[in-house]
Amino acid sequence: MSGMVLSTRLPLVASCLLITACGGGENSQPLADGSNPTALAEGGTWSTPLVDGTNGSSDSLGSANDGGDTGLRPGVYLTDIASNTGGSDEAVTWISGSGRFVTAINAVNSVFGNVEANSEGAQFSGSAANLFYTNQWNRAEGSLSGIVEDSQSLSYSVSGDYNASAALIRLVDLSNEPISLGILSDSYLSFDQTTSFTIGSQGGLTGSDSTGCVFDGQISIQSSNINVFDVTFDATNCGATPTSSPSERNGRYNGLGSYDSINLRISFMSANSTVILPFQGD
Repeated sequence: MSGMVLSTRLPLVASCLLITACGGGENSQPLADGSNPTALAEGGTWSTPLVDGTNGSSDSLGSANDGGDTGLRPGVYLTDIASNTGGSDEAVTWISGSGRFVTAINAVNSVFGNVEANSEGAQFSGSAANLFYTNQWNRAEGSLSGIVEDSQSLSYSVSGDYNASAALIRLVDLSNEPISLGILSDSYLSFDQTTSFTIGSQGGLTGSDSTGCVFDGQISIQSSNINVFDVTFDATNCGATPTSSPSERNGRYNGLGSYDSINLRISFMSANSTVILPFQGD
């Protein structure tokens, strides 16, 4: 894997990861069980384009992350996950300059956490929580440790409630596509037409869904040269879905996403402490 630079469109397995509103109708298993859940096909493909760009920078991940060719770099990563039981998954990981990361396996199985590089930038550590749905929502937590293999690839392992390892390749052109609140400012409707979000010119986020959920929060961008945004919002007045109760769905959500400048759509994966809320819309 060392030295690989992937600069084509996202692969099919990644394009089908997202997306309908919170509480998809599909069962999943924790990474510790080595499952390989089928990605949700609803909502069509995720066709975020890859374009030529320049290396971005963000100081939040540590002093080594100077936008050059070394250190833990924010961006979008193609991810291969292997569990301690021999199973595997393919996923997409967003890493933000804020230190957050999200690994999106599918709409009912994803990993959320935080990472921080050491002073040399060659290693990083953090925490990870795997949220997944079987016949109920589950949460498994672990500690993360990783290595920066080279300028575009990382590897990490998680130990705790679940044990897994991952290899990541940075999608260079996608990661380095410019982004701004002005670019994101628009209204977006999910492909299944059940959920909508509006992003204001100052990053304010509002929205609703067909069950009565009201969303209110904020989009933030750590670097205009890195196509990753942080999303935080409160969900209130949510109705039940086949997999989630109102009390599970209400609450504070955090997540990460990116922008498709060709199809003018956003994709993000978010979660509160219990359930996942993925979104893709245009």
